[in-house]
Amino acid sequence: MDFLYNPAMPSMLRVSRMKRETLLMAFVPRRIRSTPTIFLCGDSTVKNGTRGQQGWGDPFAQHAAGSKIAIDNRARGGRSSRTFITEGFWENVLKTARKGDIVFLQFGHNDGGGVNDSRRRASLKGNGDEATGSVDAQGRPETVLTYGAYLRRMSRDAQEKGLDVLLVTPVPRNRWAGGKVLRASNDYALWTREAGKRARVPVFDLNAMVADTYDAIGEKAVEALFYADWTHTSPSGAALTARLLHKALIDCNELRWTALLEAATDAADTPSVNNTRPGTEYLSLP
Repeated sequence: MDFLYNPAMPSMLRVSRMKRETLLMAFVPRRIRSTPTIFLCGDSTVKNGTRGQQGWGDPFAQHAAGSKIAIDNRARGGRSSRTFITEGFWENVLKTARKGDIVFLQFGHNDGGGVNDSRRRASLKGNGDEATGSVDAQGRPETVLTYGAYLRRMSRDAQEKGLDVLLVTPVPRNRWAGGKVLRASNDYALWTREAGKRARVPVFDLNAMVADTYDAIGEKAVEALFYADWTHTSPSGAALTARLLHKALIDCNELRWTALLEAATDAADTPSVNNTRPGTEYLSLP
């Protein structure tokens, strides 16, 4: 039953304007969402406000969201799997998300380095249960976990709330060797897949899929997809990653929510890519 404050209530409920407004806010229910929401959690490769750069999250939302599903890009630049939790961004996602929603988790680009460096954002390498003492950026004591442990913690939190989880391996940088783009197959992509197995959640290997595409179009063409450095994509680079991911997920019928995505279409502002591998080949199920 909906409760709305009515100013024509009996005199015993006629109170000051300030109190009436307080009552109104208390009795008007929060709007009930009729469609599930995908929450994108990650770093600046997913959401980037720097001029000339863009993360893949916003163009993905633009094309994949529709009448059946919404997309909320909660990624924050400079964050790692560690600081997305310690700075409260993950808690805010959990407060907003509802049973039946979906969370994408893509980290790794900011997890490297020393755990006690000035930014206090690095996680321990791997997917084990090791931990070490440190202090956060505010000087408070902190126990630092492995990259995989943070992913498993967020996966567990989400599952306990009735959310679906998709771990996503980090997009590749514009770094090459021997005519091939460098991949994260032996570190963060590997640890993401291992975390997915332990947490029993699906993993999509975005690192491998985008790297396959980069290899196909060549180093010179990829240069135009980045801006200012080798990590952050330009709007056209973000659009390409978003389009690849969108099309690939539609192939993944094993995930119940992919049928809710809008139909994928080709975009004139991204390179033509003839990738014959279906999206299911990049998906690992628990």
